[in-house]
Amino acid sequence: MQISSDLRRPTDSEVDGRHPPSPSSSDDRQSLQPVTILELPPEILAEIFVECLPTYSATPAALRAPLLLGGICGEWRTIALSTPSLWSTFILPVDMGKTTDDYPVVRLFESWIARGGNYPLTMVISCSASGATRPPYTPYTLPGSFISALSRSSSRWHDVHLVLPHADFYRLQANDGFPFLRRLAVKAADYMWLKSATTPPLDLFNNASVLDDVSLGEGFVLSDINLPLHQLSYFDTQAGTAVTYFQVLRQAAELAEIRLNLHNVTRFEDMVHSNVKSINLQSMQIQESETLGILDYMTCPALEKIIICGLAPLVSHSLVRLLSRSSSPLREFILDLAPHLMGDALANTNAVLMAMPTLELLELKPVAAETAHGIFGRMCDKTTLFLPRLTTLRVEVNLGDASSSSWTYSTLVRMVVARWNVEAENVAQLQLFKFSFSNPHTFSSAWGNPLPQLDVATHSQLAQLGEQGMDIELVLGDDEDNYALHG
Repeated sequence: MQISSDLRRPTDSEVDGRHPPSPSSSDDRQSLQPVTILELPPEILAEIFVECLPTYSATPAALRAPLLLGGICGEWRTIALSTPSLWSTFILPVDMGKTTDDYPVVRLFESWIARGGNYPLTMVISCSASGATRPPYTPYTLPGSFISALSRSSSRWHDVHLVLPHADFYRLQANDGFPFLRRLAVKAADYMWLKSATTPPLDLFNNASVLDDVSLGEGFVLSDINLPLHQLSYFDTQAGTAVTYFQVLRQAAELAEIRLNLHNVTRFEDMVHSNVKSINLQSMQIQESETLGILDYMTCPALEKIIICGLAPLVSHSLVRLLSRSSSPLREFILDLAPHLMGDALANTNAVLMAMPTLELLELKPVAAETAHGIFGRMCDKTTLFLPRLTTLRVEVNLGDASSSSWTYSTLVRMVVARWNVEAENVAQLQLFKFSFSNPHTFSSAWGNPLPQLDVATHSQLAQLGEQGMDIELVLGDDEDNYALHG
């Protein structure tokens, strides 16, 4: 590896003497000669080492930085060991069936933490069982040396994901508090075994002064853990009830993002006595829910992003009422449901979109062919303003209904052309468009017909838009049938 400067050659006027080079220019050129990496000062090498780290937390490994860098030579090892930021981000898998006080993972964790100095820690401690035979319902527990090492490092925790035996969360201590802890995810590694009914709520994190992002995994519900709800900006739980979410929404005045996981909930009237107004909530993800009824008891005037994921189609009336009541400046709407669904993933899709005039990004997966035609037709109708601010559109059409067998691209092309060549000042230019079919191979075999393909004229029109700068991608089946026309 070499680092060199782009040296400018003298101009003709300088050679002619009209602008003679500076007397020191020769010395400057000599000082800017290529430098090998072995000649770089340690502080520059340390910065390069940091750039060699994986872009995500990774398990310590000899063939991965920072351990790899320390194995090159003695000088590099010295630099690596004296650079705390190299050792501040990692994933540590722990086998609960093998872990004892002399287990190598314990020593690895202690040495890794020591090398990080006082640098804030971003780490995942992920415990799992190796399958070793144990008596039924016997809880796992980690060795005291490992719990002590974890506790001693708590004052440096910044972004921490802990998957531990449930009882071990109660063994952790934070004598110096959590001055840097901003993001926390907890999950019980042995959540399949029931906790004692007398187990008190975990109080370890209640005084974390800067904690604002919390995810509760299996084994934890809100009643199992005391949290500083008033300062949270993000909340997620895998076992949420309507009561849980309303408690968070009422107490977390700073909440900007929430993920809702609701199952088997059809009535909220008995548990809700008044509408919850979340002033700062900007993003909401509804995950694996069977109903949107909870939205009837919320008002979110700052809401900018909604994501709905799941396996079953949803009724949209509650969502439309929320948008109408909140008058929120919604910018992104993503609907990502199971591709096997017949027809629309969300009932009355057009009515929902009519309630989103400020939308800039729209992703629908899946929608019925007839619904997609309707959306495209409305978007190229100059007499109405339908999604006037939309700049990004991704649509996946469900080919599982009979109307899809006669799919044509004419309306799609008209829409794309119209929204690229916009004439009205109050209509944004569509810059990215992706179109695909859900379950294309299933459709082809079930109906006995190939997927609808582009004809030459249609492809030519779309290719011209790509040449003009529009980002277009069509996924129509096998690789040879797909088109990526990037601007």
